[in-house]
Amino acid sequence: MSVTTYVFGIQGAVLVLVVVIDLLRRQRLRERHAVWWLVAGVLALIAAVFPSTLEWAASLVGVEIPLN
Repeated sequence: MSVTTYVFGIQGAVLVLVVVIDLLRRQRLRERHAVWWLVAGVLALIAAVFPSTLEWAASLVGVEIPLN
C-alpha cells in the first residue's frame, strides 16, 4: 500500500467522523442513526490505520482476497 493511499484512507475516515459529529451537534442527524455512522467511521479508521485487519477479517470469513 502506498503512503498516499494510507493517508487518503485515514483522512476519509476522520472526515466521516467529523461530519457525523457536526450533524449531531446541529441536530440534523438523529442519535439512533448517528450511532451506526459513528460505528462505520470508527471501523473505517481502524481499517485505514491498520490495513492488515482487513486481511485478518477476510481469513476469518473464508475470503481469499480481501477485495472480494
